[in-house]
Order: sequence, then C-alpha cells, then structure tokens
Amino acid sequence: MQALARLSCRLALLSVLAAVALILAACSTMPSTQKQPSLPEAQTPHPTATVSAPTKTPPFYPTARPETSPTRVITLTPSDNVVVKAFQIESGVYDYEHPDLHRNVVKAFWSDDEQLVYYAFLTRIERSLGWAAYDVTTHVTTIISSPLKYDNQVWQHLDVPDPGVSAGVIPELQGYVSPSGKQVIYIIGYGNPFNTPYPSARTEIWVAGSGSHRKTKLSFMPLIGSISNAAWFKDETKIIFDFRYEGAVTDLRIADVQDGTVVSLANVSDFKEGVIDWALSLDDATLAVTKMEGSLWLVFLKDGKSRVIAEFGINPHWSKDGKTLYYVWRPSYSETYTLRSYDIVSGNTSNVVNQSRHTNALAALTSGKFTVSSSGDKILLWGGDLWLVELRK
Repeated sequence: MQALARLSCRLALLSVLAAVALILAACSTMPSTQKQPSLPEAQTPHPTATVSAPTKTPPFYPTARPETSPTRVITLTPSDNVVVKAFQIESGVYDYEHPDLHRNVVKAFWSDDEQLVYYAFLTRIERSLGWAAYDVTTHVTTIISSPLKYDNQVWQHLDVPDPGVSAGVIPELQGYVSPSGKQVIYIIGYGNPFNTPYPSARTEIWVAGSGSHRKTKLSFMPLIGSISNAAWFKDETKIIFDFRYEGAVTDLRIADVQDGTVVSLANVSDFKEGVIDWALSLDDATLAVTKMEGSLWLVFLKDGKSRVIAEFGINPHWSKDGKTLYYVWRPSYSETYTLRSYDIVSGNTSNVVNQSRHTNALAALTSGKFTVSSSGDKILLWGGDLWLVELRK
C-alpha cells in the first residue's frame, strides 16, 4: 500500500511539472510588449506641377495647392517683324456652374526675377481679395497669400475706419500702405458737405505707423473728398496722392510725412490742371499725368517743369530705371488701341504692339491695365481676365 501511495504522489508531481512546462511554453510564444522601431511612413509624392519659389522668398509666402491654370495659348501671324504669343492666365468670365472658381483680376505685377506673375483677384461670391502666382516657365498657377507687406488689421490697431469699408477702396492695392508695410495713409471725413458748413464739414488726412500708435495729421482739406491712389517715395518720407472731390475733380497733392505739410502739385510746378490718371517713376524724379481732355504730360519734380508728350495717352506705366514710359494710345477717331513707349532721354516714341492686328489677344488693352517686363519683351494685360503676352522679333 505504501508503494502504491508513493507512486500516486510521483504521478501527481509529474502532472504539476508538465502543467508548469506548458504554461512556460505558452508564455514564450506571446508577443513582446516592448515597442519595436517603426518603418518610416510612405512619403506623399509632390504634385508633378509645382510653382517655383521667388529668388527672395518672403517669410509670409506660403505656397498652397497648385491648380490647373485655364491657360489658352494664341500664336498670331507676324506683323512688323513681331510674333505675338499670348497666354490666357485667367478668363475673367463668370462660371455659372462653378461660381466659387470665378476670379476677376484687378492687379498684376512681376516678381523681382520676373519668373512669377503675382496677381490679385476678387471672388464673385464673397467679393474678397485673393492672390495667386503664375510661373511663366511652367505655366502653372498657385494660390498664395498676399505678396505685399500688408496686414488688414492695422485699422483695428489704429482704431480708425477701414478704408475698404468707409471709402470703398482696396487699400492694399491703391497705395494706402507704404512699400515696407510700416506706414499707412488714410482719411477721416467729418460732416456732410451738402448741409454742414465748414469747418464742421472737412476731411483730415493722417499718416500712421502700422505697428504702433504713432499718428501724424497732415494739413486737412476744407472739402469732403477721398484718396483714390497714393505713391510713396523710396525713403517713405513723402507721398504723392490724388484727392478727389466734387465728383470727378482730382488734384495731385504731395505730403511731407516728417513735417506734416501738404502742397498741391500746381503750387510746386507749372502743371495746373486736374488729372484722370498718373504714375510716379520708380526713381521718384518724374510724374506722368493724363489731363482731363486726354493729353499725356511729364512733370519733373526737381524743377517743376512740364511738357506734353502725346495728345492722347492713358494709363502711363514706368520702366524700372525710370527712363521709359509706356502708355496706351488711342486717338479719338480710332477704334483701336496701341501700346507705346516713350524714351525720356531721346524723346523718341515707338509702337510696342497694336491691338488692331492682334485683336483677340490684346483685347485687354481697352481697359488700359498693363505692365511691361524690364526686358520689354513681355506684357501683362488685365481687366477681369489676365494675359501674358510675349513679343518676339
């Protein structure tokens, strides 16, 4: 009996040992709880069509999604030994099926290296200002934020009315902000000119630092009016602006930011007329102005002398060196528009391109909105739509 009991105990011990072995074996096959190094995630490939960044990329230049540009290419028959090739960047035609894609171009200019075209547009639905960049090499458009140094919250910081609301202008595009973005010019109107006597009814003009509470009141005008466009001198110590009052009457004024004085162009030059269009050369030396009847004049700011250069000329635009003036020429008896250039040194006038011979591609000349590249062989035309025109001799 004792032998049988010892045998039973051994069998029970062997059973326990076998169960323990099974448990240990099962534990050895369980996955480890230690974190293993993960493989790098697959990189999302970049779109094949990308826009090249400017040579000097500003810190606020965020490239967003590249999108298909509605580019339409037109190559026209050579005339006057000039081949015209036009690229339609924006159609400017309202798309009833896709209203959110409609863009009405209101401003365009080149990047420093002229490889990109920056342009501003208004959307059909929100009427808000947007920006895009068009690569002249790849012909790809990219939606971007503003390439200008402008913060629309500056008006809240200064506690003044937003000119975009109160004056119905686009301050970002109409010179209200200095090129550095550090100063702004604006107006504050008081009273109603129809039933409020002066001095209660007046317009004050102010210049302020965009990043501070520094404000300087310029000498105010005893009229109710508005600033349509302004141009800052390079050192931002002076501003030329047009002051419009009583409907269409527009005078040019020159403001000194440092001493707060404002003078009329008529008081410092022999040009005494109202203007419908004007442009300050990039060297701050010369004004090109179009008088009310349509003649185009030059006003030299150093000595105040002026002279007429064309009996018909609108939308003057200066080259970067200030030596060439481009303008749209259309005599009253003509149904076509011609883009012309005027050499300041020699006084010679040349036809750049004629709309009558390239009607489809240069229809935007009728709006008069354009800018010419520094090489003179590329033109941007806009007025709702936007065209890049290449001239090849």
